Amino acid sequence: MEVECVATFEFQAVHISKDFSWTSTPPSEETDDPQILANVYRYTIESIFTNWITMATALSLTKKHCRG
Repeated sequence: MEVECVATFEFQAVHISKDFSWTSTPPSEETDDPQILANVYRYTIESIFTNWITMATALSLTKKHCRG
């Protein structure tokens, strides 16, 4: 399994840098809703945890497989 390192990535109109700083695209008039920002945070956190759990599981399985 290869892991690609990137300097920045975009998720739900939020640009996140490898130093964990972030900027967001200004909301348009039709999306100027606090609930949307709350959803962005929730989905970002869910994505981070999902990816972390996936990587931790893959690493664990790889270590078990390599030990024999």
